[in-house]
Order: sequence, then structure tokens, then C-alpha cells
Amino acid sequence: MRGQGYKQAAALLPGDIRASALSLPEGVADRAEEFRLRAGAVPSVLLPDGERALLRRAVTPHELATVLETATRASAHTALESVRSGYITVRGGVRLGLAGQVSESAGHVLTIRQLSSVAVRIPREVRGCAREVYPGLTAGGFESTLIISPPGGGKTTLLRELIRLLAEGRRVSLVDERGEVAGVYDGVPEFDVGARCDVMTGVDKRTGAGMLLRAMNPEILAMDEITEPADLDAVRSAAGCGVALLATAHARDLEDMSRRRLYRELGVQACGRAGKPRRGASLPTEGTAMRLAACALIVAASAYLGWASAREVKAQERLTEAMLSSLEYLKAEISSRLTPVPECARALAETGPDAARGFYSSLCAALPALGEVEFAVIWSACLADLDLTAGARSALDDLGRSLGRFDAAAQYDAIERCQQALEREAAELHGKAGQSMRLRLGLSVTAGALLAVTLY
Repeated sequence: MRGQGYKQAAALLPGDIRASALSLPEGVADRAEEFRLRAGAVPSVLLPDGERALLRRAVTPHELATVLETATRASAHTALESVRSGYITVRGGVRLGLAGQVSESAGHVLTIRQLSSVAVRIPREVRGCAREVYPGLTAGGFESTLIISPPGGGKTTLLRELIRLLAEGRRVSLVDERGEVAGVYDGVPEFDVGARCDVMTGVDKRTGAGMLLRAMNPEILAMDEITEPADLDAVRSAAGCGVALLATAHARDLEDMSRRRLYRELGVQACGRAGKPRRGASLPTEGTAMRLAACALIVAASAYLGWASAREVKAQERLTEAMLSSLEYLKAEISSRLTPVPECARALAETGPDAARGFYSSLCAALPALGEVEFAVIWSACLADLDLTAGARSALDDLGRSLGRFDAAAQYDAIERCQQALEREAAELHGKAGQSMRLRLGLSVTAGALLAVTLY
């Protein structure tokens, strides 16, 4: 039976690619390590003995962008720091490796704007995988341990199981920088890391280790993949506090590790896998009264049509202004607080401008389909229920194709462009409402007068 990690990873793939991945034989799916998508090449699944094609057609750049949109819940800006590092980790510990055109400034990576490849790593929780090594690691008391193996050897899987076992009787603090070990979602680990494990996510190892050592008083400090000199500061902090360390590193064996300058000062204990009516001036005769009454009705009816037309235009104006106001909130939340788009939509559905709440309520109700349906399609479908001018609808449709797919700065610019278009539409509607009322009233009075002359 396919594990939950496999299903969560496959759920990020575009439609027919996802269907192919979910139809793989159990024996193949159980051995799958990653899904690989490259623009212009066939999608594949990575197995221990190499890659196997999922479809015969090539992956498009648009599909790669859709994977990122699905993974971040149409909020790519919230994962900007991770994207700068070439990866993001999403619900369930699923990690996406990213490659493509980098936007750089002063030697610093700003974001990856055009994706060319995506690797979706499949997380696995394997109970019992530490059965052989755990007794030896804990005999006489647990001491600092580094798990080494080549990439794809199962280091993270073994680390997670060791943390679970150790945290049944000891206080363990985990710096889960990439979110792959515990898979925390809404504050709750989706993987079992033991009853006494405290997890810090979204922070580098050096900072996270210092925070945990000061705040949680751990007996064991755990972290994944020591890969750079700054990570060694976390190791030194733990050693200086008398706290045992449990971590992983990339190396083929101890000899390979000893040749790497970064690892020379580390000791190793184990390795693993893992208008108004017109009035007459005098009293009319009966026939004349009837004719004048008919003229008055024409004037009144035409005036009413003018009022109704103006009211319709005013309603469009109010809706346009409400959407304009809601975009100001959206712009501020995305650019300043990096708030996810679904969270912004929920807030606007509850407390946004009255005329716009229905739209955002519909959007919230439709967002669970994200992944099966692109965000731009969901956004456009919700707009279909709104009585908007063609210009306003076009501007908002264009915005839907940008929200959640780019960094905060790019989304800010897209919202600004949409706001400028809506401001123009609102100004035109304001002028049109008054003009429509005056025109209808003038025509009605003229029509009534002409009819009166004809009837007389």
C-alpha cells in the first residue's frame, strides 16, 4: 500500500502526470525516491536503479509553475527565503528542489523567476529502521552521533526514527531547518518524532540551536544535514552546554568524511541509510386628461428607466471600488507580511468591503480544489458571478494569473497595475451614472412633449 508521503508528493504533480504516478505498481511506488520534472523532457520517477518515464510527452514550463503554485497554496511569496536556497518544503515534509533562471542582485539570489526543473522528494516514515543501531547508541548513555551516507541513502528517515525513540524518555530539541524531519503543519508534526521532542522550523541551524538551548533545556539537540561552516556553530553551542548532538552529513564513508575540511573536527559514532410628471396649466377635458395622463406615464416610465440604469451603473461603481479597496489590503499583506493568499481571502470574506465579500467567500469555498484546478482558473470562475465592466473584469483576470506565482515584489507590481485599471473604470462609471440619469430624464420629457403635441 502506498504511503501517505508518496500520495502527498504525487498530489503536487499536474493532472495526467499525477494520474500516471498514482497508477504505478505498488512495488515500484514503494521504491520511488523522487518525481523529476524538466521543461522540454518527459516526466519521470527516480528509483534506486535510475529514472523511469511516467509519460511520453514533455513537461511544459507552465506545468512547473503550477507545481510551485500548488505546493505553496497559491502563495509562492511566503516561501521566498527557501526558494532562494533552491528548495521549499511543504505539508507532510515533501521537499521540492528547484532549478531555473535566477534573479540576482549584488551577488545575492533574490528568487528563481523561470523554473526549468522541479524535483519532488518523497518523504517516508519507516518504523523500526533504527532497530539494529539504537541499542548500541544508547548503551551506557547516548553520546553525540553523526549519521553519514551518500545522498538518497535514508539519513533523514533514520534520523527521524532515532529522534522518535530517544524522545520517548529524553528531552530532544530538533532544529528542522528544511521542515523534512518532523513535517510540521499548523504547529503540529505530521511525522511522529516522539512525546518529548520540541521542534523549531523555518530558521537556520545556528540561530535555531541557540534559541532551543536557551528556551527548552534539551538533553539532546538534533538537526539534519550539516553542510556549511555556520552549521558548526550550532554544534559548538551544543557541546558548550553539555548537550549531546544528533545530526546527519553527506559522505560515502568515514574515509571520505575525513577528507572534508568541514567535518574534520566532528566525531562519528554511527552511519545509516536513509423626473416629475408634466402638469396642465388649466383643468383639462376628459379626453384631454386621458391623453395628458398617457404623456405623464411615458415621462414617468422613461424617468424610471433612467434611474434604474443609473442605479445599475452605481452598483458597478461600488463593486469596482470595493474590489479596489480589497486589493489594497491584499497588496499590504503580501508585500509586508508575506501572508498566504488563502489567509488573505478568508480575512476579506469576513471583514472586507461589503460588496466584495461574496467574491472572496466564493474564492475560499473553491480553493480546496487547488492542485486539481489552477488558481487563475478558480479566480476567474469566481469573477464570473460579479457584475463588472469588461475593463474591470479583464484587469482582475490578469491579476489572477500573477497572484501566488511570483515573489512579493512582482505580485505588488501586478496588484498596482490592476488597481490603476480599476481606478480608471470607477472614475468612468461615476461619470456615466450621472450622465445616464440626465440623458434618460431629458429624453423622457422630450418624448412626452412630442406625444402630447401629436395627440392634440
